[in-house]
Amino acid sequence: MKRLVLAAALVAAASAAPANAQQPVAIGSLPQGSLGYSIASAMAKVATEAGGIDTRAVGLGGSSVYIPQINAGEMEFGTSNTFESIFATQGTGNFEGRPNPNLRVAAALVPFTVGLMVQNDSDIREITDLEGRPFPTGYARMRLVGIMQEAIFGAPRHG
Repeated sequence: MKRLVLAAALVAAASAAPANAQQPVAIGSLPQGSLGYSIASAMAKVATEAGGIDTRAVGLGGSSVYIPQINAGEMEFGTSNTFESIFATQGTGNFEGRPNPNLRVAAALVPFTVGLMVQNDSDIREITDLEGRPFPTGYARMRLVGIMQEAIFGAPRHG
């Protein structure tokens, strides 16, 4: 049933696009090998097989490349996480000063839970055990990891 709903949504959106039926419908995403690309590929497969619309995942350098293309009407769809969707529409975070007001969320597909892992025999049992220990920060790439890390470390502790 979910496949048919997704296919119907993609068919409806693609049929509202300009009449260049020879061009496949694009779903912008992160590069091949990423979770975003896997999601986009699965969506494209469902749309093509169940909806009869030639749809392709297009792996690009990141959301800062394909989100503005979607905003400008140059690409039909894209995958993103909640953080970047908000940053993109508001022009904050990694989209600072570059709002993309022509976007909307069409579907929430996969909850993305973030956590930290340590070896089983580590003396770290909870986040407070990291206090005073060295920890990587200041990421030059994957800046969203730094934003999520700040949120994790800044969250109130209950116990």
